[in-house]
Amino acid sequence: ETIKLFYNHAKIPTIYYLRTHNGVEIDLLIERNQMIFPVEIKLSQTPSPSMAKNIEQFHNLFNKLNIKEGRIVSLSEDDFPLSGNVSAVSVKSYMNHILSLL
Repeated sequence: ETIKLFYNHAKIPTIYYLRTHNGVEIDLLIERNQMIFPVEIKLSQTPSPSMAKNIEQFHNLFNKLNIKEGRIVSLSEDDFPLSGNVSAVSVKSYMNHILSLL
């Protein structure tokens, strides 16, 4: 859906998947305007702070990059912070955020 949203607005997405040798895995790294937006996608209605672990590790490992707040996209209807660098967001909020990047 993220890629379709970019293409529907005539933009070519710069999107990556990351898995490091020590097991840090990020579902989407969206690069826009020299900023990186880490995104994890969870099939849960109740996101927990433990779900933010990989994005927090990514922030620590690649701290020289311009990494913005990470998002855990979930089935929750509410948006709320999970840690200092990560928030849980609804699908609707996530799509609105992607639109703001275009």
